[in-house]
Amino acid sequence: MKEEAVMNTLKRGMEIMESKTQYFYSIKRRPKKADDIYTLARVDEIYRKSAIIMQGVLEDEFTLETLKVYNKLYPGVLVVVSTWASENEHLIKKLEKKKTVLLFLANILRIADF
Repeated sequence: MKEEAVMNTLKRGMEIMESKTQYFYSIKRRPKKADDIYTLARVDEIYRKSAIIMQGVLEDEFTLETLKVYNKLYPGVLVVVSTWASENEHLIKKLEKKKTVLLFLANILRIADF
């Protein structure tokens, strides 16, 4: 089935769901790879005063591709990666070499008792 036919089927299904529930539904379509994103390369005042925060578990391909996407969409913006020191050592070493990444490694995980 071609992509357009799939999208039309999904849209029709969402219209049916919306008519029978109290919710709106949406589809988000994004490239999986940074190489598939085309943007105008520009750095403006907003970007220079901004940062992106990624937090949690590191996954090799997903984490690196996400960083590439952010670097392509928001050139020059600092990306803060916050994770645990016990995470993927190989990937942490790669992230330490990136100029647009500030790496924050937590040594202790505390779970608050509410």
